[in-house]
Amino acid sequence: DISILDHIERFFNKEIYICGGASIYNQLLDKCDEVIVTQVDDDTEGDTYFPNLDEQDCWTKELLRINAKVGDDNKFLIWSYKRK
Repeated sequence: DISILDHIERFFNKEIYICGGASIYNQLLDKCDEVIVTQVDDDTEGDTYFPNLDEQDCWTKELLRINAKVGDDNKFLIWSYKRK
C-alpha cells in the first residue's frame, strides 16, 4: 500500500500545497511547516473537521486576509499557522 508521503517524497525541499480530505490531512499535518486555513463565517453542520490548531502549542498564528464587507454574505478570514 503506497501512502501519500511516498508520492510527494520527490518534492523534498520544495513548497507544496495540500488540499485534503480528512485522511490526507491526518497523514501529512505533522510534516507541515506552515498551514494556511480559510475560516468561513457560516453555521453549516459538517461531519468532518480540520484539527483546531489554536489548541496546539506547536503553532504560531498570523492573520493574512479579512473579507468581511458590510452586507456581504461571504465573510471569511485567512490564517497562517507556522510551526514553532
